[in-house]
Amino acid sequence: MRASKLLSTSELKTLEAAIKSAESATSAEVVVCIASRSGRYDRGEDLVGVVVALLCVAGAWLLFQGAHDESWGLTLNLGLLPILAIFAVGFTLGASAATFVPALSLFFSSKAEMHANAHDRARIAFQELGVRGTRAATGVLIYVSLLERTVSVIGDQAIVKAIEQATWDELRDTVISGLREGRASEGLCKAIDKAGAVLAEKMPGEHDDTDELGNHLRIID
Repeated sequence: MRASKLLSTSELKTLEAAIKSAESATSAEVVVCIASRSGRYDRGEDLVGVVVALLCVAGAWLLFQGAHDESWGLTLNLGLLPILAIFAVGFTLGASAATFVPALSLFFSSKAEMHANAHDRARIAFQELGVRGTRAATGVLIYVSLLERTVSVIGDQAIVKAIEQATWDELRDTVISGLREGRASEGLCKAIDKAGAVLAEKMPGEHDDTDELGNHLRIID
């Protein structure tokens, strides 16, 4: 699913309001990013191509090898070149299908690889979206990768010092549960509310706080 299709307009507004509310009592900045995918699984795409190619070769062999046309008195025998051509066409079709339907390549990709890709992309988003580098180093990123079905919660330096990782793991699991149950907006809202409560306790707001990063969701298709 494309990230831009996950939430309705009303759900986006609800989440923006939740972020604004969470930040109202804390000096921290909460950013939510939803990405369609975090990696390109070339090995998986190639393996899908190989599987489709082998199926095409096997199908052609069963259907046509030794087939006899009585009217012409001909028997069809597939040689090396036709077999290679069938294999090449099948590979191209399979790899192309996996490119346009990325979920196909995941059959040949390990969970460790997917999690690593998602976490790496979350770290990159943490930098690119400006979550690292807020005035007091109090930025928090909730990064959701739909293809990998993975969520990462990353905090800046002041966050890491003040709040233990187990808290963010709990928020991560809340978002994942919402995604699995088809209630992505609800899961995100719960996680944002929990983050706001924890941040307000550890990092209460100050009189000169400003909204440095905005409350809108970052969508990466």
